[in-house]
Amino acid sequence: MSRNREITRQWNVLTDLEASQYGLTRNELADRYGVNDRTIRRDLDALAEIGFPIEETTPTPEGRKRFRLNRRPLRFLNDTGLTLREACALYFSQSAVDHLENTTLARNARSALRKLQKGLPEPIRRFLDRVPHVLRVGPAPRPAGGVGGPRGYVDDLVDAILDRHVVEMRYYSMSSRREKAYVVEPYQVVYGHGALYLCAFVPEYDEVRVFHLDRIRTLSVTARRYTPQPDLITTSVFANSLGAFHGEPEPVDLEFEPAVAPYVTEREWHPSQRVEKFDDGRIRMRLDVCLDAALKTWILGWGSSVRVLSPASLVDEIASEFSRARAMYALPAIGAARALEAPVAWSRADSPAWPEQAEARLTAEERRLQLLLPLLAPMRGGRRRRPARRSG
Repeated sequence: MSRNREITRQWNVLTDLEASQYGLTRNELADRYGVNDRTIRRDLDALAEIGFPIEETTPTPEGRKRFRLNRRPLRFLNDTGLTLREACALYFSQSAVDHLENTTLARNARSALRKLQKGLPEPIRRFLDRVPHVLRVGPAPRPAGGVGGPRGYVDDLVDAILDRHVVEMRYYSMSSRREKAYVVEPYQVVYGHGALYLCAFVPEYDEVRVFHLDRIRTLSVTARRYTPQPDLITTSVFANSLGAFHGEPEPVDLEFEPAVAPYVTEREWHPSQRVEKFDDGRIRMRLDVCLDAALKTWILGWGSSVRVLSPASLVDEIASEFSRARAMYALPAIGAARALEAPVAWSRADSPAWPEQAEARLTAEERRLQLLLPLLAPMRGGRRRRPARRSG
């Protein structure tokens, strides 16, 4: 048995003992973790030797010993009101502030965590340092210039939000491919999907918009103050999206093939999801989300194992994306750009060196697409979607 597995089990034993009101017997712990009584006895002895205050409680009616973790084992925990498990959870959360690198928030958080560490006895700290898989923030895509932009506007924005100061900034929009001046009333700095975003009210447009911090070119906090609107932001700005977008939700119906159905159902992709299972293994999922790039990327990621049923506008968009992708792979590289503009018009005359089998494959794909389009036609009468507002 690996050392990592042993350490992880011992940590789980600790949390179970602290959560139990009356304590647990060795047999109960052994059954939970699929080991024998002797292994649990060694675990309890090792934890007690490290310094964790494991104590015996009232025995069972059969006379078996119960064990639990003293919930106020250390003086500094008594002073703060933290349980040992809560203190350890904070200890492990050090990696959670890594995405705020080079900000005052991150420095203050690390300073507080260091003070907490000093309150833990050295043997306990050494044990916690070895726990490999209890709580860890996984890697995420990182902006090329560092989270929060090269100039680190996070601190200025947090101060502006707390003091209700209007902010002036120049922002580069990916959608319009240009830089623009904004005057905004900042409400939140939100971390999501590996980046930081500013959620702010824009008086010029009379609406809330989301700005990617790494696209802010210049920023200044003015002396002007604004009066916050209490009901302006009542939920997470990304609540209706599978990614870092915001907009009005619409019902989306998807059908997944049996091969991927278990992988789809083992996760909650969005709080609104509802799943219907069929006897042949297929599943049908409904989501109430905005029709944004995050949704389309997620659907395309399942390839041919998913089919969009509604809305009709999304059916057309996904079918178009697959058609463009097919053209990219079926045609020679020199004609890929032209094929995307008019894939059906491409022929062997445009590229004499094009192999016959590639031409045959393209023709077959076109025939399949022609057969598919009539099936999609009844779906095209649905209401026209409202475009999702994007972050820049």
